[in-house]
Amino acid sequence: ANNTARAVDMISKDIIICDWHYELRQAYESVPMFLEKGFRVWPASWRKPDAAKAFVDYSKRYDNDRMLGHLNTTWGAVAINELPSFEPLRYATRSFSGGSEK
Repeated sequence: ANNTARAVDMISKDIIICDWHYELRQAYESVPMFLEKGFRVWPASWRKPDAAKAFVDYSKRYDNDRMLGHLNTTWGAVAINELPSFEPLRYATRSFSGGSEK
């Protein structure tokens, strides 16, 4: 009720919005909202495979030059040597590389 949502219109469009969602949701309304506002959007997920998969799939629906892909975060929850088997990362890699893992 303090009208801070209007501040989004004051942010320079050269900013990349890193849109963080860690929980499973039916929709991630912030993605299309930021795209419609003219921002480049880099969706980011964390360690819950179902939530990360849903966010990747939802974001991929928006065929837009300002959709930058997907950022997988670990926040130290995964050892570096375990990254190749980290399911959220594997899924995003398959999704953005046409289905094959490299």
